[in-house]
Amino acid sequence: MVLRPIFSLVLVLGSPQILSGCAAADGHHHEPVVRHAATEPTIEFPGHPMQQVVKLEDSAAGITLFEVTVPARTSGPPPHIHHHEDEYFIVLEGELRLLNGDEVVTATPGTVATMTRGHQHTFWNNTDQPVRYLLGIAPGDFGGFFDEVVFEIRSRGVSRGDEIAAIIGQKAAERGVDLFPENIPPEQAALLPPPSR
Repeated sequence: MVLRPIFSLVLVLGSPQILSGCAAADGHHHEPVVRHAATEPTIEFPGHPMQQVVKLEDSAAGITLFEVTVPARTSGPPPHIHHHEDEYFIVLEGELRLLNGDEVVTATPGTVATMTRGHQHTFWNNTDQPVRYLLGIAPGDFGGFFDEVVFEIRSRGVSRGDEIAAIIGQKAAERGVDLFPENIPPEQAALLPPPSR
């Protein structure tokens, strides 16, 4: 199945309700912020480097937004379920494969995929070209997860895939995310390195 492009970013990035962070009614004033991903530091998250272009404190909406690059022939995380936040994938370049529940779909440029909390999903790139997409998270508190994982990997000095996976699993569990490695689709599994010894 191929997801059709949808260009209603207002629905993705805005919400009539306060999600988290500070509310406009609490007296905080937020100045507009303009950023370009290329000027932001790269978060070297395993498998897909990213830049944060909207930070939690930028507005009362309580969202975060990242520009993510998935290199050619690269797996994303195992299938997982967020219990506290929704994720929005907006494909800019390339062809991203998504697990949407039990269905594998293809997301091409212009596709917006809303992966709601309580719903199993993951992604990977099985093409020979990199994929670039925007990842929106609401509420945006979860945005700190990526820096936490990178910090933990560096502070422990780990490099083996199983050690990195253990850190990701621990940090995910702390934030109410359940991982299901037993549900990795064969197409995604083919991109994984052999188990470490």
